[in-house]
Amino acid sequence: MIADLRQMMAVKNRRVAALSFTPCNCDKRLKYPIDIMVMAKTAYPDRFFDIDLADWLIDFYRNVYGVNEQTAEKLRAVQWMDWTYR
Repeated sequence: MIADLRQMMAVKNRRVAALSFTPCNCDKRLKYPIDIMVMAKTAYPDRFFDIDLADWLIDFYRNVYGVNEQTAEKLRAVQWMDWTYR
């Protein structure tokens, strides 16, 4: 199954994205902007080319939660968003 997925053009062209892992109530969560940004960058890469998602996430966590960079990196990891960091 995994080998089959790797043959998909979207996977080969890195046009697959994952949303942050959290329980639902999507529009009532503080992490809702993360989902919107991931969807925007995936759907409109030409319009959001100047945004580095990994850096944007760190800034988001730091600004919303008032944490330092190390804690922001841990938050990115526990939400399964490390795929943004290459």
